[in-house]
Amino acid sequence: MASTPRAQHHDKVEGGDVELDESAYSGHATDYVESALLSHYDNIAGQDIDAYSEIKGRTANRGLGSSLAAIFCNSFPLHLPLISSGRLRQHSAKAPADSAASPRGFWASVRWAFNYPEPGLKLRKTAWLDALRGLAAFNVFLFHWAEVWVDKDAGWGTGGQWNNPDAWWAAPFIRLIFDGGSASVSLFFSISGYVLTSRMLSLIRQQKTDELFVALSSAVMRRGIRLYMPVVILTFFLMNWAWVTGWPLARVLDYEDSYLWELWRWYIQLTRLWMPLRYPDRAYRILNIYDGTVSWTIPLEYYGSITVWVALLFTARITSFGVRAAIFAVLIFMYTVTDEWYVVQFFVGAIYAEYHLVRDEQRQKKAEIGALSPPSQQRTTASKAAIISILIVGLYLSSMPGYWTDPNTDELDPRPFYNWLVPPRGWYRWSQPDRFIWDIGSDCVLIAIGELETLQRLLEKRPFQYLGRISFGLYLCHMTVRGLLKPLDNTYLRLWGLEDGVLEQVASLRYAGAYWTRILVGAPILFIIAGLFERWVDRPSINMGRRFEKFALRIGGRGIRS
Repeated sequence: MASTPRAQHHDKVEGGDVELDESAYSGHATDYVESALLSHYDNIAGQDIDAYSEIKGRTANRGLGSSLAAIFCNSFPLHLPLISSGRLRQHSAKAPADSAASPRGFWASVRWAFNYPEPGLKLRKTAWLDALRGLAAFNVFLFHWAEVWVDKDAGWGTGGQWNNPDAWWAAPFIRLIFDGGSASVSLFFSISGYVLTSRMLSLIRQQKTDELFVALSSAVMRRGIRLYMPVVILTFFLMNWAWVTGWPLARVLDYEDSYLWELWRWYIQLTRLWMPLRYPDRAYRILNIYDGTVSWTIPLEYYGSITVWVALLFTARITSFGVRAAIFAVLIFMYTVTDEWYVVQFFVGAIYAEYHLVRDEQRQKKAEIGALSPPSQQRTTASKAAIISILIVGLYLSSMPGYWTDPNTDELDPRPFYNWLVPPRGWYRWSQPDRFIWDIGSDCVLIAIGELETLQRLLEKRPFQYLGRISFGLYLCHMTVRGLLKPLDNTYLRLWGLEDGVLEQVASLRYAGAYWTRILVGAPILFIIAGLFERWVDRPSINMGRRFEKFALRIGGRGIRS
């Protein structure tokens, strides 16, 4: 992308790369240029075309090998020597000073270690989505760290079928503290659908077709590198760590007979993450054994991104929100029938993104003609009450326990407070209906927060923006950190005067104290590792995608061919 300085105004809906993913991972303007799929500027497509053409002309004499080496070495600040890229640097954003320079002072050092945002963080209009994604990643961390320690399979009121099943912490809403991971994953995908399409939808509505095609091309070209490179680096490190030390961090491993065979298995594991065209038929094959199986969402994220972009492509000449929403509704039905619950979320996010665009357009038109008047107090109160009700419904559905079957009767075990909406047992033999319930719950949460400015302003605070910045590292690394700190589990129990191991414990105040001590010790360590991951792996992967795009356009053609 062209390196035009970022504008300081925030009155346009902005879209970027999202993780698990995914949008701008820093509050710095130059970081946003590095990380965003698309720029804030309406005319950025034309700037890209000119810049790519100029780059091609100026650097045509460089060798292919040196160019590829420059892309890799200049993207990752892991003590690799920088390879000069000539005048290509003129079109690259400079690294932010506070992330590159050595920190000065104690608190500055702490901020640097945690990768915590500096004061005066400049926010995008959709900064609340970054924070919401960060909270979802944090919830997944709590979800997986509760495994073994917390009996989270059954809800409150099952009446003795499980160990201490009627504890108050297993009730709806409260159980989200340790059992909201599935709904959080659904939320990841709907946020991605919103962020990855909002800018393109804006271009469609402005009928800027040429810029839309450049945006789509750029997005597709970068997306795979942005999503998969962190997984490649992390799993390669974990594979080598396990082989050298005999201590697998994320999951228990049965080692291969030689390092070459282990390397081959690592490669095969990666190939199974590539572009799943039929996820429900091969779900078990995308569980990577090295990272604790958390990267299964990455190919779904990639596939969902490609699918929603293709949908934007074939509706690119439609400027009516109602028509496009109707077409997307048909696609949602089709993907629901085929159990592609994650693709459904991308389309829901895209519809909601265009709804916000239409609403902003209408408000702007009314303001221009002086017809914008504040709603009545009664209408405002009723609207807020309805939105808060949607939020409550979303949290209620998101806290639904997963299903279990009775081994004797093969019938579904009861789920108090949720039995009224659970589908028949037969549906579970060929689909994942619970996923769609969690989808609806997470969508209600997204929509409610998107309509409540008070919650949006809260999510724009630095602690929540920090979670958004490190969200990808938080998601990918939390199982690794859990394995790293697992030897301390018995120490937490002894600290609270408990004997025996975790599996022998029953619910008590002391056991709860040991559990939360474990969380309070592990969370800061995870934050530091996730912050380093964002700085040294995640952000450079975004840079690598940008450089690869420029390289491909330089050797392969212009930004847009006539």
